[in-house]
Amino acid sequence: MYVMKVVQMNMTETKIQQFKYENDMWKRLLAFIQTENVFLKTRLAQIASEEIDSDMLEEAEYFQNNFVEEDEHINLLRSQVAEQSNLLSREVFEDGAILKEVVRHQRRIRKEIEQAEQRFNKLKFEFNNFLSENL
Repeated sequence: MYVMKVVQMNMTETKIQQFKYENDMWKRLLAFIQTENVFLKTRLAQIASEEIDSDMLEEAEYFQNNFVEEDEHINLLRSQVAEQSNLLSREVFEDGAILKEVVRHQRRIRKEIEQAEQRFNKLKFEFNNFLSENL
């Protein structure tokens, strides 16, 4: 019985370490997306400062709104990742309910991060195509 408990604790510790690594990776990814979003907004501002026609202005507003929404999504995700990181830094995971909650949160955040990355990449490619076709 004691050996089984030790093995379970080691497996839990290993899983928690993996989750911590994954959370650190998410922090770096979100920082990168945030930086890229700043570059895209700066590029949009450069284009908008030049004379552009009304069709381009409409598209520019569309992209500006999407870039602002991305900032909001990133901030929300950063908050969720920070909360999860705090939960992972707790010392005691012997309670199976706590571990299940941590696993559930990790999976949910993982899915949201994946969707955010895909959404941002799509927006970035749409913006670059827009600029390539209209400049």
